[in-house]
Amino acid sequence: MSRQPTWRARLAQRLAVDGNQLLRRSDRVRAWLFPAAIIGWALLTPLAAGLAGGLVHQADLQQQLSQRSWRPAVAVLLQRAPGSDVPGMGQVYSWTPAKWTVGGRSHVGAVPAAAGTAKGKTVRIWLDNADRPRQPLSAVEVDHNVRLAEIAATLVLGLVLLACAGVIRACMTRCSLAAWGRAWRAVEPQWTRRRSAG
Repeated sequence: MSRQPTWRARLAQRLAVDGNQLLRRSDRVRAWLFPAAIIGWALLTPLAAGLAGGLVHQADLQQQLSQRSWRPAVAVLLQRAPGSDVPGMGQVYSWTPAKWTVGGRSHVGAVPAAAGTAKGKTVRIWLDNADRPRQPLSAVEVDHNVRLAEIAATLVLGLVLLACAGVIRACMTRCSLAAWGRAWRAVEPQWTRRRSAG
């Protein structure tokens, strides 16, 4: 009864390090494409996540600096603010139709209001230099945005590396098949004559 190869033997065969003399250099390169992509992902993830998180953090800091020029106002909600608070996520805001007055001029538009706030209630809003309602960015939201950017960068990097490895592997496989076809076309006439003579 033949012995089943161990997992180490199967791994060595898959990685083309089992001492098989019939393997070409291209076969070994093709066998290592996906492991190389995984190793590259592990090495580049801190760089990609740090870069993405830093860019998002810088953009959010710029927005927080611009918030210093905003001024407060009071708006009256024209309808109940949709939604409700989500446990563990703090106060949830939604943009709700409202009216407010600035410099004697009345305005109507959507303003950020706490979810579930009743119609007719007054809410404090912030207006930019063009008297448009804006949603201030809190430190918690900045941290949340940075974490999301880091996670997204990590996932995108992994997908890109795996896709590149897959494309290269497919191209190498096509080239190998084409090379085998050319080699067979060169040998096939001699092989056919030898079999006919036998």
